[in-house]
Amino acid sequence: MSESSILSTLSTITSWTIFAPTDDALATYGIASLSLDALEYHLVPNCIFPTPNFLNKAFLTTAQGNDVIALQSENGININTAKVLNTVTFDGGNILIIDAVLVPPANVVNVARAAGLTSLLDAATTADLTDALAGLQNVTILAPINDAFASIASLSTALTQDQLKQVLLYHIIPGIIHSTDIFAARSIPSQPTLDGTQVLSITSDGDNVYISGTGNSFPASVVTSDVLADHVLIHIIDTVMIPNFHTPYSVIGALGARK
Repeated sequence: MSESSILSTLSTITSWTIFAPTDDALATYGIASLSLDALEYHLVPNCIFPTPNFLNKAFLTTAQGNDVIALQSENGININTAKVLNTVTFDGGNILIIDAVLVPPANVVNVARAAGLTSLLDAATTADLTDALAGLQNVTILAPINDAFASIASLSTALTQDQLKQVLLYHIIPGIIHSTDIFAARSIPSQPTLDGTQVLSITSDGDNVYISGTGNSFPASVVTSDVLADHVLIHIIDTVMIPNFHTPYSVIGALGARK
């Protein structure tokens, strides 16, 4: 959208939600730095939020193409990290006054680096997948913490570069799967991955999410869910998922064992 098309759209919209930062929030951010991309990230078409069925958490797709996370707490509603101060109804939908400017998510590599997932990024470099990782869109990534990679460090040298690629691709799911989708389904027994040949089993007990790999002795736990990246969703997990590639069973079993 151009600036003129945004203004034209705003004058004719119906059933939209607009996130409107306060003057102080815009001054703090620097209004001159507010790009058209960021402006679109404040617009949610075809949705009047809060919806009647909103309880604790919702994902709203903006005109920019990325989601924002709406989170209910005892202190009110937050949109990402911005607090909703007031809701104003108009004939085209709702305007939510917020105390901070919403910033579109960064590229997945930058988000992973900011989250301290250095071992994952190092593995991607070794597997020659860094550029491919940076170019991913519309996927969900299961990102192991550094300790998870450290727990298999003594055996990782047994993997060829192709096998390491299989391991990393086994952590990437086509499409976006939010934590709310998993809690609603309770069980996704055969979730395809970008590995192309093997699936993951995803389950929830209502409070936690567990991921089981074909070569793992124990399921991984999701330690941080729903980390937003540019057209990518990240769930941080505590275990490296192991596919059943053609490697001696003793190595697979050792790699799959949690310590």
